[in-house]
Amino acid sequence: MTYPEPSLCDQSPIIYLVDDDPIVRRALEFLLTTVGYNVVQCASAESFLDRYDPGRPGCLIVDIRLPGLSGLDLQAHMVQTAANLPVIMMSGDIGSAERRRVLEAGAIALMQKPFDNELLFCNIRKALAHIVQRASE
Repeated sequence: MTYPEPSLCDQSPIIYLVDDDPIVRRALEFLLTTVGYNVVQCASAESFLDRYDPGRPGCLIVDIRLPGLSGLDLQAHMVQTAANLPVIMMSGDIGSAERRRVLEAGAIALMQKPFDNELLFCNIRKALAHIVQRASE
């Protein structure tokens, strides 16, 4: 099993986890910190917005269905504010129309829970590579 290289520039990236389920947040945080990522977990989109540091590279892993501001609403907000933070969406139930909407809105990936760890690592690497590509443009 290969693990991602957590550092891609002068600052180690932050992986923001936004999910209203504390068990999901803790499990993902444990998995990601075990391989060297810096993780910030948030129970809501609003909490994420309070903690987000636009000066640090990273990515956002967010559940589509959140109380208050949804994952889709948060993604739209990030696009509107031109935040350089790639988004990986996750959901327990994904329909084809929802999948299309999420990806057309600019998400790097949409993963159905429960998902394979390797798929998660692959999507994080893709998201972080997207930041490097944007920086070089």
